[in-house]
Amino acid sequence: MPDLLLWPRRFAKSVLARAVDPFLPSNAPLILVYHRVVEDFDRERQRMMQGTLVSQAMLARHLECIGRVREFTTLDELSRHWASGRPFTRPLAAVTFDDGYRDVYENAFPILQRRGIPAAVFVVTSLVGTSLPQTHDRVYRLLTRALPGWANPSADLARLLADAGVSPRRRLDEGGGASTASTLTRRLLTRLPRARLLAVIDRLESLLEPDDVEPAEGALPMTWSMLREMRRAGVVVGSHTRHHVLMPRERRGVMRDEAARSRRDLEAHLEGPIEHFAYPDGAFNRDAMDAIEQAGYRFGYTACAHRDASRPWLTIPRRTLWEHSAVDSLGRFSAPMLRCQAQGLLAGRRGCTWYSHA
Repeated sequence: MPDLLLWPRRFAKSVLARAVDPFLPSNAPLILVYHRVVEDFDRERQRMMQGTLVSQAMLARHLECIGRVREFTTLDELSRHWASGRPFTRPLAAVTFDDGYRDVYENAFPILQRRGIPAAVFVVTSLVGTSLPQTHDRVYRLLTRALPGWANPSADLARLLADAGVSPRRRLDEGGGASTASTLTRRLLTRLPRARLLAVIDRLESLLEPDDVEPAEGALPMTWSMLREMRRAGVVVGSHTRHHVLMPRERRGVMRDEAARSRRDLEAHLEGPIEHFAYPDGAFNRDAMDAIEQAGYRFGYTACAHRDASRPWLTIPRRTLWEHSAVDSLGRFSAPMLRCQAQGLLAGRRGCTWYSHA
């Protein structure tokens, strides 16, 4: 049964999507972003942030729907055309996956190959070939375990931060909404540089019993052999930094190191040039653009609608999709909803936030 609390909002979106769908611009290019591709969404959402998940079945429906009205093309072709400033004369779309999860290789790659759809993956290079989880997955899992014992989550987290020697620039209860594991994870990730975030993780791990739940195999990073196989099949491989840092939260030297070393890692293991860089969480500023330009990338991608007029090729927008991006009030897949979401409609205010370009 669909969540009754979401029903009115989904119903309104469904009605609006059906009304505007016939009038959507057909030639506006799309770059779509996914993260994990899982066999069973309902099972996996119990232990992972659901906004990073899409099931194989739903991904296939997304691709079929988009493919009816657009031509899938490589990220190389689409980015070069977009960066040139020339108008698009036919409707194009590119498919990308962030973070480098193993289940993209296991569950998405076969679908793409069968359908002949090009794709790109952006990987966190320090994790490739390891059994280490993504930082955001570590934080989410720790908070999921800690929250049941916290009477006042905002206050308890503030004390935890103080104990870890962290003084965030902004209060973690800003932004409204319930203090869930997902919302608190996002606030920590968007407010703290990596060094402080690791201090919080260490403090949480010291307070909790060891986790007895093993991560799903698909939640682990890809191996270098998987990436080489995908690249040989035509998949574009790009950088998502070395440690999945939000670039504007870091010092200039850290940004430069994350951009340059991740590119060197990829080129050394994949034996070829790496031209594409995706900002984690889509967050960028002038220093971040400087860092990736100096590192030798030709194209940069953000989840933000805002583009830098001086370097538009380093701020190419993408649209993030997940399992429930395109469902109606009854929880059923809706093609008009998907087409609207893919073009940034009905998605809420996603883009220029206080930390994106600071």
